[in-house]
Amino acid sequence: MSQRLPYKNLLMILRVIVSSKVKLDDTGNLVEIHALADKSRNAKQIVRDIQSAVTAKFDLEIDHRIISIAQLSCDSVMQKDLRIVFKGMEVASKGLELDVKVMLFTERRITAAVKRVLTRLPA
Repeated sequence: MSQRLPYKNLLMILRVIVSSKVKLDDTGNLVEIHALADKSRNAKQIVRDIQSAVTAKFDLEIDHRIISIAQLSCDSVMQKDLRIVFKGMEVASKGLELDVKVMLFTERRITAAVKRVLTRLPA
């Protein structure tokens, strides 16, 4: 599953993509790309965008026939600018202090917030 993540993350920064699923074969080769997109571009252009992005990022040529696009009407699509995706969390302890770092991804930007808390000694 982790092999799919770089492809999925790349697709999610394409403005028209709302959601995506990537399928790999047993050797890790791309065999299917399914994308849910808005109607701001036609499906053929979205397929080309996906091909170009994968080629530019991973130096990998993919056949357009493995890409499937489903489009939603604009009224059904959530504003992508408002979507927040959880990217990860780190926890570090220093004595009685605990630092928690949360990373969020919003429209091409990763934001991190750190909170330091004082832990209590067990009673």
